[in-house]
Amino acid sequence: MAHQIEASSKFRSSVGSITDRNWFTVLVFAISVLVFHFDIHRRAKRGFADDEFLEPILALRGAALLGMELGPWLMKSRLLAVIRRRVAAENLPWDHLAGKAIAYLQLMNEVSTALRSRAIFKDALEKMQFWLRLTSCRPRTWLQFVWWPGAIDGEYLRLLEERDPMALVILVHWCAVMKASPRKWLMEGWVESVARPAVARIGPEWDGGMEWALSRIKGGGSR
Repeated sequence: MAHQIEASSKFRSSVGSITDRNWFTVLVFAISVLVFHFDIHRRAKRGFADDEFLEPILALRGAALLGMELGPWLMKSRLLAVIRRRVAAENLPWDHLAGKAIAYLQLMNEVSTALRSRAIFKDALEKMQFWLRLTSCRPRTWLQFVWWPGAIDGEYLRLLEERDPMALVILVHWCAVMKASPRKWLMEGWVESVARPAVARIGPEWDGGMEWALSRIKGGGSR
């Protein structure tokens, strides 16, 4: 991990700004960071420890923010057109159970969370609903993998760092949707590794809101 952090730092310092000449190199680097992140935990065959709790979200968030900087070049590239055609050709059916599960969390948020954090969770859940529509409940491109971590507010990350139960429940639901992504060797076991320490900190009072997410994570994705 230390070598990857050092490499990332050197690469970013060597790129003063994104240009027509280097944007694709920056994109390849961002994807390589994600590949490293997924694979290092696959090889370790272990869950994330408590002190690594935010690592998966922050890793994908960093890639998403870099992707936003690359947006003007991606929009003009043939690459994005190819990705859009491939996604559109799949024409996946809507997962009603996923949509209902997030809607149930939105209801729980209105009646079960502290007023000071309710708006933060409302924002995170609304963005998750948008992400479900964007991906048809089945993320299948790198851009779709990183979209929600890049979109969430920093205040949600603060609550997640504090192990707020609702923040953890939302994270587990994100994991459940990620579980429906196409099988990739480098992501084997990753969802379970991210979800496990979060689930361990969620009390039994949340069992009703966790049933769908846990069934997807343990059962292997969408049906």
